Amino acid sequence: LKKGKIKIERKLDLHGLSLLEAEELLRNEIIKSYNNYKRCILVITGKGLYLKNREDKYLDEKNPKLYYGKIKNSVKTWFQHPGINKYILTYQEAGPEHGGDGAIFIYLRKRKN
Repeated sequence: LKKGKIKIERKLDLHGLSLLEAEELLRNEIIKSYNNYKRCILVITGKGLYLKNREDKYLDEKNPKLYYGKIKNSVKTWFQHPGINKYILTYQEAGPEHGGDGAIFIYLRKRKN
């Protein structure tokens, strides 16, 4: 997947969604893609931003520190749910050209006719 030998057939951007919205959208998209014989989805989760704490004198507001956001942390857990995991063959973080730490490739199982 990272080497670019597999064609990305669907991109899904979860930026700005709540956890519940993101999980529902991801689940629906995985099932829809599987049913349409798609194999590779690029899910853009974003990296998240370090929460601003006004009492922290070490924070640089112009260059906030990065941390892994709620959606990024939750996606891999969602992949384990019985309603989704039967469609997923594998997943891995995307390479830098596709979003790096802020994106994940999902490779779906082949749909049997």
